[in-house]
Amino acid sequence: MLNQTLAELANTLPGATAIFNKHNLNFCCGGKHTLEEAVIKSNIDQDTILAELNALQTHNDDPETTLQTLSNSD
Repeated sequence: MLNQTLAELANTLPGATAIFNKHNLNFCCGGKHTLEEAVIKSNIDQDTILAELNALQTHNDDPETTLQTLSNSD
């Protein structure tokens, strides 16, 4: 995940943009930078942001969550 660009993560991981906004990471114009480059430049704790993004990934991979989301979209 650290080697992926912010733009790539924003496009492929639902909820990532909210985390990027929370940490003031520019995923639009600055989206060409890797997550690793962005956390180093912004002096953000790498473990914290990775934990938040991994929690999203786990949440989005959970079939029960997906079913609830689809059920609530009516």
